[in-house]
Amino acid sequence: MSLDQTEARTATYDQLDLQIQKAEAKLETLKAWLDAARANFEGKAVAELVAKKQLIQKTLQELKKASAARRQWEKAALRRPS
Repeated sequence: MSLDQTEARTATYDQLDLQIQKAEAKLETLKAWLDAARANFEGKAVAELVAKKQLIQKTLQELKKASAARRQWEKAALRRPS
């Protein structure tokens, strides 16, 4: 094999290695972007769930208060003379 062929082959291998390195760098960038997007999405999902939980708890407390008020009213109605 001549020196020119060896140099050409080496240049081709070097070029392919460079393309592989660029592809790996892009892949790592995409992975980092996806991780950030996933974390952002999870954060929003957690915030939404916390808000829903608070709304449910508030509704439950209102129902408990209404039930207690209703019971008091019924007790009072039973004690009144007919």
